[in-house]
Amino acid sequence: MGCVASRIDKEGRVKVCKERKMLMKQLVGYRGEFAAAQFAYLRALRNTGVTLRQFTESDSLELENISYGLILPPPPPPPSFGPDFRKAVDSNKGEAAQEESIEINQGEELVENTAVSPLPEKPHPGEIVDDNSSMMSWYNKDSPDAAMVVWKNNTLEGIIKELDDYFLKASAGGKEIAVFTDINIGDNSVPWKLNENKRKRSNSANVFSALSWSWSSKSLQFARYSLQCGSSDPCMPGAHCITLDKLYDAEQKLYKEIKEEEITKLEHERKLMLLQKLDENHDQTKTEKIQSSVENLETDIRRLQHSISINRSSILKLIDEELYPQLVALTLGLMDMWKMMYKSHQVQNHISQQLNHLTDNLNVDLTTESHRQATAQLESEVSFWYHSFCKLIKSQQEYVRTLCRWIQLTDCLADDHQQNRCLSAVSRICEEWQLGFENLPDKVASEAIKSFLLAIQSIIRQQAEEYNQQKKCAKLEKRLQKESTSLTEMEKKVERSVAASDMNSTLSPKHPLSVKSAKTEALKKRVDMEKGKHLNSVQVCKTMTLNNLKTTLPNVFKALMGFSKASALAFEAIHGHTYTKIPCNESETQETKFE
Repeated sequence: MGCVASRIDKEGRVKVCKERKMLMKQLVGYRGEFAAAQFAYLRALRNTGVTLRQFTESDSLELENISYGLILPPPPPPPSFGPDFRKAVDSNKGEAAQEESIEINQGEELVENTAVSPLPEKPHPGEIVDDNSSMMSWYNKDSPDAAMVVWKNNTLEGIIKELDDYFLKASAGGKEIAVFTDINIGDNSVPWKLNENKRKRSNSANVFSALSWSWSSKSLQFARYSLQCGSSDPCMPGAHCITLDKLYDAEQKLYKEIKEEEITKLEHERKLMLLQKLDENHDQTKTEKIQSSVENLETDIRRLQHSISINRSSILKLIDEELYPQLVALTLGLMDMWKMMYKSHQVQNHISQQLNHLTDNLNVDLTTESHRQATAQLESEVSFWYHSFCKLIKSQQEYVRTLCRWIQLTDCLADDHQQNRCLSAVSRICEEWQLGFENLPDKVASEAIKSFLLAIQSIIRQQAEEYNQQKKCAKLEKRLQKESTSLTEMEKKVERSVAASDMNSTLSPKHPLSVKSAKTEALKKRVDMEKGKHLNSVQVCKTMTLNNLKTTLPNVFKALMGFSKASALAFEAIHGHTYTKIPCNESETQETKFE
């Protein structure tokens, strides 16, 4: 029987079904990895902003005396894009589901605290205001709400605070992909809300505590209950996870039944051949027994075929009623999320240009222990940011590739034109997604983040060198103090035995006091030299910090602008957006038509 089952597994229909089952099992895992990586990346954006802000709080770097301020548009709320289907999907969502939708604190209050002023009647010499600017893409230029944010920070802390605000803004897109969340592995699998109260009061003493996350499970518990009870909303939080689990269960059952059907058919053929031989031999007793067995097998085949038909229909129904709307909602949500990130990173790119106007104010402040801890924390968070980005790219690639392959193998399940249309629609989304993914500039973005990480690590090494030099100076100063005390005591003893006027003339160079005095003087010179090295090390550390931020931060935001723009356009292409204005560089736009 085992040999028969092994041979059956290699048959065409069973082989395809087995591959689909395997792919769906992988897809369930890849979805979890993709969702975890996506939310880990959003969390990394938030934490990077917090730790970068903490890192710069103790520095005293100021802008050169410049008379202009950078005037930039703030990232507006994501506009309502989407094909007619999106409206249909949105109209099916009930108020109850909307009330229970996942809430992520976007830090609106924090961003609202940014200095906002009306446009001046006459532009300043250094304003960056351009109607054709790429920042004006993806939102209505004529909107009355298109206020302009004026940044006039003259300190490193002020610039980084603005960057932190937009890190928070960029990370707020998680609510757009609530359908993608995981509700099976515990209520704390996704970060829903950052403790913003601590973040808003951020200072040197409590920024690290702002990295703690609070979790809200009410929406997830409601979603789990609703889905298990057959909610009519296929796109509520966590729905995609449940749908893939259902599809995997259905694929397992279908594979088992198709395999059993093929084995039963083989047994039926064997019994028929045996029955034919018995008829030729006129063995009536055995013939009746085999005939009964054949009839039972035929009944089993009909039962299995009926069950297979039901399972096949259930898979197609899940694709039509749940998977397709979820993929549409997910890709639209990802599109809006990447648009939000693009706008935030573009503003950050403009803000980071102010770093070029920073100059050291020549106050040489020692690197404190808290600053070293802040640098180490920043290195840890940027490292997590880099690895979460790489994981996001890899997991998305695996998810999309597996989904594409699985949907291609479901063509054989469709019996009519309507079912074929649904499968074709899902297949088109998957193929467009995979095609768009292949052209993303992810290597440029990951290398930019990695360069930022390496720059921070070089600062850590310089801080360690400064700290070691500081300890060396402290040790030598302690030794000098001890030698000076000993020299003073020795001088007092000599004074008592030799007249003061005769001391210099009577003491030879080899006299213990002369030797002691020379030794102390040499040690004093060495202490002065090491102090000079220490002060130089402090200045090198401060200069390195500023230079590394100047060279790496703008590159990071420029690379992330390119990646987020390409991602948003790829998802736009999936839904056939036409004549969408996108920037082709920093100063111009073009109109791109997606067929």
